[in-house]
Amino acid sequence: MAFRGLFFSQADEHLDVFAVDLHETGPSGGDVHWRGAVTGSSQASFEGLDPDQPGRPATHTYLQFHSMMLSDTAKLDAIPRCSSAPTTSPPPMAARSEPWTSC
Repeated sequence: MAFRGLFFSQADEHLDVFAVDLHETGPSGGDVHWRGAVTGSSQASFEGLDPDQPGRPATHTYLQFHSMMLSDTAKLDAIPRCSSAPTTSPPPMAARSEPWTSC
């Protein structure tokens, strides 16, 4: 599944974008790409979710959010969420400075 989006907010607008990449069969993959810009005193938030589904075959999700703040008073938030197990190995303990998490 490929999922693309674009937004622009201005003045005092407030946008909330929520994307869910749900894999019901597999093996499958997902690519979620959003681009956006905010100006004035507008606000925007992007939240992406790849929910864990027990027993699902091998899947992957690639989540991207690229944004620009075009004024000092604009606000942007990006909140990636992943409830599935990591697909790559964590770095060795000696290389970690903080707890390791991955989607």
